[in-house]
Amino acid sequence: MTSRWEGLPLVIGEAMSFGLPVISMNNTGAQEFLNGGKFGILTQDHRVHDLNIKLDTLMYSPSIRDYWANQALQRSHDFSLSDVTNQWQRLFKELSL
Repeated sequence: MTSRWEGLPLVIGEAMSFGLPVISMNNTGAQEFLNGGKFGILTQDHRVHDLNIKLDTLMYSPSIRDYWANQALQRSHDFSLSDVTNQWQRLFKELSL
């Protein structure tokens, strides 16, 4: 993702749910989805050259691509409808006490 600013970009979550590896410029939304780089590749802020280098690495290395694809798929489960619904229900329960 080449955006330099995003709140919570749905495109990252959608890509991850299909097991696609994610590379993104470092921004707030990408930080959240990728958990600081644990579940996807973050580039240096506003550094297109860094994005290019990391994209090339991913394109030409099937093992690295597979690793990040698995990480992405694993993370996507944290944003499943049932998990998000349960989090909202716990929050509402806490607020009603």
